[in-house]
Amino acid sequence: MINKSRSTISIEGGLVVFKGKAFYPLIILSIVGILFISACAGAAGSAGSAGSDGAAGAAGPAGAAGAAGATGPAGPAGSDGAKGSTGADANSTAADVSVSVGRNIPGQETLAVTVSGFDRRDVVTLTITESGGPGNNHIVGTVTVSASGAGTATLGSADSLAIPSGLATGVYTLKAEGARNGATASTALSVFATLLPDPITGE
Repeated sequence: MINKSRSTISIEGGLVVFKGKAFYPLIILSIVGILFISACAGAAGSAGSAGSDGAAGAAGPAGAAGAAGATGPAGPAGSDGAKGSTGADANSTAADVSVSVGRNIPGQETLAVTVSGFDRRDVVTLTITESGGPGNNHIVGTVTVSASGAGTATLGSADSLAIPSGLATGVYTLKAEGARNGATASTALSVFATLLPDPITGE
């Protein structure tokens, strides 16, 4: 313990305890010191200017793919394509022959016939034969068909009659036969005594 001029400084319970008048000067000095420090401190300075921007950060990872958009409307129709090349000529499978008139007479100069269904560009021979028997065949003429296997021609002339003058009246067979593969067709050929029907029988 220190005891001087009725001022004491003692240690009690580990604490320094001031007693007496010596304690007041210390308080006064502390207050004066605080006021002095406050008086010496200047006013706060103005805020400094903002610093420059920092460097850009690294790119983040790619985001997930978005959902598929709705299907767009159909576009306008395109223009027509170029015309294809013409195909090769084909052969018909059904030969046919017909005559333009149904009433013919012996000694008739011409006979108009139409054939079809023969090989392309074939030569078709027309022949008159007796129906149901061998008879005496008479070649009327020939018809050269087109690439489609068809053709029309008027056969016979004054020098080469289409129907012989000595041919008896009756029904004959007009046969058409192709030269290439032997395709044939036939039709009935009626021969009358006159071109005019009989006024009584109508034949």
